[in-house]
Amino acid sequence: QGPTGPTGANRGPVALSLVPPVATPPKGRTPLITHTETNMNHGMASADSVLSEEQLLCPICLDLLNLPVSTPCGHNFCRDCIQGYWQSANLSQCPVCKQKFYRRPELKVNTFISEVASQFKKSLEQRERNNAGAGDRYSGHNGGVSCDVCVGKRVKLSAENAENELEESLKVFIKLLHLVQKVAVDVTLDPDTAHPKLLLTENRKQVHHGDVALNLPDNPKRFYPGVSVLGREGFSSGRFYYEVQVKGKKEWDVGVALESVSRKGGNTLNPESGFWAVGMRQDESYWALGGTPVHLPLVEKPHRVGVYVDLEAGQVSFYNVGSASHIYSFTGYSFSERLLPYFNPRRNHGGVNSAPLIILPVNV
Repeated sequence: QGPTGPTGANRGPVALSLVPPVATPPKGRTPLITHTETNMNHGMASADSVLSEEQLLCPICLDLLNLPVSTPCGHNFCRDCIQGYWQSANLSQCPVCKQKFYRRPELKVNTFISEVASQFKKSLEQRERNNAGAGDRYSGHNGGVSCDVCVGKRVKLSAENAENELEESLKVFIKLLHLVQKVAVDVTLDPDTAHPKLLLTENRKQVHHGDVALNLPDNPKRFYPGVSVLGREGFSSGRFYYEVQVKGKKEWDVGVALESVSRKGGNTLNPESGFWAVGMRQDESYWALGGTPVHLPLVEKPHRVGVYVDLEAGQVSFYNVGSASHIYSFTGYSFSERLLPYFNPRRNHGGVNSAPLIILPVNV
């Protein structure tokens, strides 16, 4: 079937942990950012899909990420924290999911998450300055015990502050996403690379899997048997970004690929084979297609996916454009050749997965 991703992932039995445990919040201290299902105004994303503990809170030191790095399993840590953890444990594994790395990963700072954490920290500090002394206005009278009315006001104030912080964090993330979108490029599909059963629109912006193979020359650039197609435009330096609509599909893969990837035979979608991609399967599960596929427990189903690449930083990131949220980042790679946008609408399955992948113009 050509380039494939998981229909499920068996990690095998969980081994007993022989390394120091990840820190847990001490009594009286709560994480700076917590998961919540509260929706923001104007149809915006739920807070946990915008800024979650996994994205901005280091599981080791329990503080905002400082020089954040991502492990191959998709978890984020302060660079110094994870390096210190590995040294003290004498074992390279993720302290969150316990996945072992037989070769210690080369860690590079995730520049986007670093900027999000920095901007969010600044917004929190400004919020604290604005609210300085607000709690004193509702403290006990003349040093005595607080009255019930004052306690109620403090609770309301605390809730309002939490809501304001979430609104502020959402604004920060949307602002940064807009910065990413400013490096948008015009992507068109390359028909010479398309599997014979892939149908491309005349403007080369849409692709879906058909039931009948077209009579096309079997050139070396064409994918077979993998139902894939590449973008015509390639990039060897700098940054670029594009967006693709996945709405209505039951399966799909999108990302980037090295120009030299094998077009023939049953390739596996992972960085070792030259692919950096995320995808959806028929059971509505989402995956980052790494050497070991990473399950992505997305709160909101993406209809429009943004793909951001920074070749110098060795980073490929994916975003849910509709909810202005981060999906996943591959980091720490060195790209020695051109990268091209990659699309796999996957098979039609008798019309169940007939919706096309659509390359959309980016609204900056």
